[in-house]
Amino acid sequence: MDKKTIFAIIIYVVIAGIIIIVKPSIIYDEEKDEFKKFGFGDEKSLLTIETVLIGLAIFLGICVCLLSNDKNKKDNIKGRNNDDIEKELNFYKNLVKSYVSNS
Repeated sequence: MDKKTIFAIIIYVVIAGIIIIVKPSIIYDEEKDEFKKFGFGDEKSLLTIETVLIGLAIFLGICVCLLSNDKNKKDNIKGRNNDDIEKELNFYKNLVKSYVSNS
């Protein structure tokens, strides 16, 4: 695993721990001393501990992917010069022209 993934896991564990310790009233029923169940009603909530933690995991996963892709793009562009980029652009232009002329 790379550093960004490990960092995301650490952030996830810390935020999940904070949520479990703080027990926000939107996901925790203080009268019953337990987390609310999923559903509608007084003793239920659409934001359960499970949905919050799954949403947090998805959010952090997307952040790691975006940060990793950004780095890869920069690394790929660094090693290329303008001639290589121009050749590639001409290749795609010719490809589009041949496709349009055959249609």
